[in-house]
Amino acid sequence: MASLGINLGMFGHESRANYWAGPIVDWVEKKFQKILDFLGDAIFNADSGLWEDMRKSSNAIFSHQNFQSFSVSTSVSKLWQGLIPILENAVEKHTIIDLQDLFQRFLFDKSSILMIGYDPKCLSIEMPKDEFGDAMDGVADVIFYRHLKPSFLWKFQYWIGVGLEKKMRRGLAVFDQMLGKIISVKREEIKIHGIHDSEGVL
Repeated sequence: MASLGINLGMFGHESRANYWAGPIVDWVEKKFQKILDFLGDAIFNADSGLWEDMRKSSNAIFSHQNFQSFSVSTSVSKLWQGLIPILENAVEKHTIIDLQDLFQRFLFDKSSILMIGYDPKCLSIEMPKDEFGDAMDGVADVIFYRHLKPSFLWKFQYWIGVGLEKKMRRGLAVFDQMLGKIISVKREEIKIHGIHDSEGVL
């Protein structure tokens, strides 16, 4: 029954609030909310009515024609101005490049432009150190290991800043610094050009 797409849609989002998850699923959801506490009430941590509101608003934004056109133009621009020059430079100089790192930079630059209208320019021939990417890799490791530890242990480790939780603190600090820089840049842009010229979902 669940193999039919229409049924999956009903269970997944259309009538999600009508299906009681039960005590075990409730316990798992609460555990995930603790592990992903740094996300706050984002869509990954939200449930029921809040989740539905976020899903609807996100769907309205991402399905809008202007956003889709902006997404395509951003991808093409990053392809020609970032990805292709790096590949051409690698061919000319006979250098080995890490394709996974390259496409991660491409995705990060594109996502930043689409969401907040800011280009971090990680995808360039100079290949600057991607502190944000490194920090988020550390955060991903911490999230994995949080599943294997009692919550009181990893919370204590985070509080005193030791072990893997030190990576979490560093990752969140890097994220805050990046957001502070972006906010400053966007404020200057808005002062000069006005709010209507500002690009990005946020």
